[in-house]
Amino acid sequence: MYSRLLARREGREVDWMVQDDRVVSPVMASNDAAPLTAAEYEQGLNLPTNIYPLFENARRARLGWSLANIVSAWTTVVELREGRGHQSVRVDH
Repeated sequence: MYSRLLARREGREVDWMVQDDRVVSPVMASNDAAPLTAAEYEQGLNLPTNIYPLFENARRARLGWSLANIVSAWTTVVELREGRGHQSVRVDH
């Protein structure tokens, strides 16, 4: 991406940006230019980092987990990882 921006800044054309005519255009699910509704924008639901917690909380509620269950699970993960440095899997020699 930086190479393309640099070329544009210097006024040079790059030939690798042109797609071959045989490449099929993707199917559009909607021709709506705005990806979100006005209500979603008003609530700040415009970034994945703002939306994922909603799904996580809905899943947690559906499974009947309390926040204490989540803390307990992550505490276990941290305890298992301690002392392994960068390894994500324990290797016994």
